[in-house]
Amino acid sequence: MTSSDANPPRIFLRKAAWPGLLLAAFVLTAAGFADRQLKTAVHPGFLPADMSVYVYSADLPLSWLHLARTPLAGSLADEAAYALHSLELSLRQLTGIRPTPARWRTWLGPSAAAAANGRDWILCTRPGLVARAASFLFSGKALPGRQTHQAWREGYLLLSSSARLIDKALAAPPLTLDIPESAAPDTLVVEMHAPMRLVLSVSPARDLPVEARI
Repeated sequence: MTSSDANPPRIFLRKAAWPGLLLAAFVLTAAGFADRQLKTAVHPGFLPADMSVYVYSADLPLSWLHLARTPLAGSLADEAAYALHSLELSLRQLTGIRPTPARWRTWLGPSAAAAANGRDWILCTRPGLVARAASFLFSGKALPGRQTHQAWREGYLLLSSSARLIDKALAAPPLTLDIPESAAPDTLVVEMHAPMRLVLSVSPARDLPVEARI
């Protein structure tokens, strides 16, 4: 048998693999597109209207990354390492996932709105395929954390320390916040409603300039 006689099977195998590779590429592309569409938030989400403080970012993982690069973050990492580790551990226990910008984007999407009243808190995000698949497989539980109440509303995921806050968010109108028109995606908007109304806008990518409005 000559070397030319042995080549056709290899060529055939390579040709036979192309349809599978093309199908896999198509599926991955379609899944990526669907994931991005599902994560697109048309408004900040749904939160109760009587909370004391609200925090919102159109792209929280990006805000997170930019904050981590600021001199303030470096100082905190040196001076408050134990407190930051405790916060990370608490978030991991609450959500069931290790908190990093990449994991947050994968599981919960970029947009995030949160509110608090004393010790009670509630978070609203717009997840993609991963959290929705987990919710389908685990009876509505998008995250494996056992210390949070979870619910879905119109494509938004609600997470809270309080079942009462979840019920109020399920009945609330879409959240409206005083977001500056020039706000970058990584801008953090903080609205305090008690004891007085105060709005803060923080831009991590520009060395933390703060704009305040009363």
